[in-house]
Amino acid sequence: MHPFETVVGVGVLSIFCNCVGWEQMEEFAQHTYALLSNFFAFPNGVPGHDTFSRVFQKICPEALRQALRRTGEALSVQDTGLTHLAMDGKTLCGSRDDPNNCPALHIVSAWAVSEKQVVDCEGVRGKGHELALLKTLLERLELKDKLISIDAIGCQREICSTITEAKGHYLIGLKGNQSQLFKDVCLAFETPDLFDVKTAYIVDKDHGRLEERTVFVMENVAWLKDRHDWPGLQQIGKIHKRTERKGKITSEERFFICSAALTPEHFQTAVRDHWGIENSQHYVLDDTLREDRLRIRKKGACENIALLQRVKLNLLQQAKKLWNLRSIPKTQRTLSASPEKIIQILHRWQS
Repeated sequence: MHPFETVVGVGVLSIFCNCVGWEQMEEFAQHTYALLSNFFAFPNGVPGHDTFSRVFQKICPEALRQALRRTGEALSVQDTGLTHLAMDGKTLCGSRDDPNNCPALHIVSAWAVSEKQVVDCEGVRGKGHELALLKTLLERLELKDKLISIDAIGCQREICSTITEAKGHYLIGLKGNQSQLFKDVCLAFETPDLFDVKTAYIVDKDHGRLEERTVFVMENVAWLKDRHDWPGLQQIGKIHKRTERKGKITSEERFFICSAALTPEHFQTAVRDHWGIENSQHYVLDDTLREDRLRIRKKGACENIALLQRVKLNLLQQAKKLWNLRSIPKTQRTLSASPEKIIQILHRWQS
């Protein structure tokens, strides 16, 4: 028998040292036994990988969600007067259990854009349930004075109504899943002389890439709101992007609906910041924290490890600021080389 606190504590520390899987948890405990003995009791030696697996299957995910919420920093208000939360889903490919016909775990997160922190998340087996996860998260979050950005899957009246009834605002991608609304918005921007359209032009150039974005925002949308009975609709937007790289030119147009009155400049910033959830969360989880290499498939354990990965990401962001390090990979390497620093960060969080 092993003390519960020892198994969980050592397991959490091993995750912070970028261990992947139960066997690596056991190896971590063996290699750092002398240090860990100062903090944990080992009456029967180091727990085996099967022990780590059994214990992490039994932990209540809600307890870890509460831990995740506690790691979040105070959210800042942007120039728009709103706090921007981006929502998006990510599939843990390694969690798929084909022999037992169990699909991969899909997690939808609420991401604080300015702080680069996971505010909350919810998971379920199978990607087809993303809309239900969005609804669950929105009902749980404090939405007042928040700008909630979602890709086109969130373009649903019920989603928009949930946000506006809670005194929040939405910025949502618009595609063919709302075919008639999409056609009307496209038509409106094809006849800009009939409407009051505000524009902005932004140019970015770096690493051999030239990107030009023209932003169109239209606030005269009462006719559109009435025709489609769309809750809270205040403006529609279109962004035309032209990219030149190594002599090759590509272009695309994207359309959006919004319940806030944003300037064209704030509109394009919010759209661009939304995809920070891809670069600053999803990519970091897979590339730096090696989440895509996880092969933990047991029910319960998979979601719990995913939640701990997001706790870790939040604390890494805070450690990066605390130690003035230049990147999350650098912060991860610093922690992996010094478990004492991990304990320092955990103590700081708990206090």
